[in-house]
Amino acid sequence: MSNYDTIKDLAVRFMQRNKMTSMYLAKEDYVAYAQNAIPLMKEAVDLTKEYPNDFAAYVVAINIVSSNVRNLTDLTEKLGDAYCTHAFCALGHEAKLLENAVLFMGRNINNDKCATLLVQESTQMFVVLYTILVNLDKSLEKLQSYLDECLDRAVPICANLYKTALSFHPSLEACVHMRDFFKKLCDDPDDFLTPEESLRPAQIKDLYHDIAVYADRAVDDIHMMIN
Repeated sequence: MSNYDTIKDLAVRFMQRNKMTSMYLAKEDYVAYAQNAIPLMKEAVDLTKEYPNDFAAYVVAINIVSSNVRNLTDLTEKLGDAYCTHAFCALGHEAKLLENAVLFMGRNINNDKCATLLVQESTQMFVVLYTILVNLDKSLEKLQSYLDECLDRAVPICANLYKTALSFHPSLEACVHMRDFFKKLCDDPDDFLTPEESLRPAQIKDLYHDIAVYADRAVDDIHMMIN
């Protein structure tokens, strides 16, 4: 059986589990939803480690992570202090997925599907960061410092991906969406989307890794505060 056939079979299982997980959300059982969604996201990210050179593996992982990352982040107003844990978990898994994906996708950035997925998911990562920023208790200075470190890395990531993707695909819809998002944050989105330096995929991979590390540290600190 080829990797494609194997991944296709795994995709069916992932989608079935994701559908069952979504049922908890529909029933407003947010705790059960988070308890099922977070490990499912981790397994999806691990799939890209097992099949690092198979585009299909990234498609499966992105579908699973994307369908849960915003939901976990949106639990901010429903679970009180616990929201930070889920939001930072979501951020961490998104960053780990992109860390695994950027070398493969970066080498194939001339493919519009690869470019779209990289830009689309990096935009979503920034949306998660911004959502945490808006909702984070300002008295939590250590968590704020982690968030600042993440933002310092997310901006050059987005700027470089935006510039590179457009150079191959001048009308890429994912770039339009990224620009529209940053336009909501400032009068001139080029303030964010003009890179100060050109980064290679390996350098962007390191930035994704740093964001994942800070997100994990935030989760650990939140657990210590709650317990």
